[in-house]
Amino acid sequence: GSILKLVEGSFAPVACLEKKPNRCERVAECPTIKMWEGLEKMIDDYFEGITLADLMKEGKDTYNYVI
Repeated sequence: GSILKLVEGSFAPVACLEKKPNRCERVAECPTIKMWEGLEKMIDDYFEGITLADLMKEGKDTYNYVI
């Protein structure tokens, strides 16, 4: 996940979560912020669970892809 974040940027599903801490002036009244924070955590946790070794193992015999 860390390498992907460096290459692609934030996994934040909404703009207000791209920077920490959240500086949105409406965050205290936002009815959906917890939902977006939860989704961001799920995305982050998913990608943090994937290593370069995992990707190499998965694509070993499939194709020869160069970034």
